[in-house]
Amino acid sequence: AIPRCFGSSSAIHRFFQLLVELEFFQRIWNEYLIEYDEKIGINFSVQSMDAAITKAPLGGQSTGVSPVDRKKIGTKRSLLVDGNGIPLGCSVGSANQHDTQLVKATLASMPKNLHYPRMQRMELDAGYDSQEVRVALFNHSYVPQIACNKRKSKITKKVNRYLPLTKERWKVERSH
Repeated sequence: AIPRCFGSSSAIHRFFQLLVELEFFQRIWNEYLIEYDEKIGINFSVQSMDAAITKAPLGGQSTGVSPVDRKKIGTKRSLLVDGNGIPLGCSVGSANQHDTQLVKATLASMPKNLHYPRMQRMELDAGYDSQEVRVALFNHSYVPQIACNKRKSKITKKVNRYLPLTKERWKVERSH
C-alpha cells in the first residue's frame, strides 16, 4: 500500500523486517509508555486482557485456520490494556489458539522498566477461567477477576470462586 516512489515493495518489506529484528518498534512503544506514564500516568487501578481474531490472507508463521471465519487463514492478537485503554502488552498467535495460550506471552511483552504496583486487578472474560491463567497472573502480581463461566460453575458448584467485576473490560475491546 506504500506508493512506488518510496521504493519497491520487496525492498520496503526487507527494511521493515530489519526494523523488527532490531526491536525498533518495541523500543518506541516502551519509550512512549514511559513518557505517557510521566506526563499523564498509567491507570493501574484495573487492567484487562482479551484476544481478537484478524484475517491474514497472505499467511505467515503465526497464522492458522480461523474457527469463526469459514476456516480462512487468520491470527489472534492478545492485548493487555490499563484502565484507560492504553496498550501495555501485546502478543500474536495463530487464529486457532485458545485465548489462554497467549496469556504468558502477553504478560511477558509488557515493558520491564515501568513501576508496576503490587497485586493489581486484572479483569478477564469467562474464556480465561483456568488454573493455568490464574497461576500466570499471580506470578505477575495480578489478582484475577474472571467473569463466571456458567458452564463450569454448574459443574463445580463453587459459590464464592469469583470476585465481582467492575465492567471495565470494554476498554480492551475498544483498543482492539
